[in-house]
Amino acid sequence: MSEGDVKRVNKARGTLTLTHGAMNGMPAMTMVYKVKDVSGLDALKAGDKIRFTTDPADGGMTVTHIELIK
Repeated sequence: MSEGDVKRVNKARGTLTLTHGAMNGMPAMTMVYKVKDVSGLDALKAGDKIRFTTDPADGGMTVTHIELIK
C-alpha cells in the first residue's frame, strides 16, 4: 500500500487527485487517479491522508482500495 494526501475528490468523474511519495517505480508527484469504486469517495475530502492500492494491470492508474489514516 502507498500513502498519499487527498488534494481533490471528483465523484462525478470518479477520480481522486493525490499527492504521494515514490511508488511502483514512479517518483513523488501529484496525480489524478481513476477510482474503481466511486461510492467510497463520499467519505473523503481534500486534506485527508490515505493508504491506497492501485491496479498494476492499467499501469497503476486506478485506485482499487482506500483506507483513511486517522
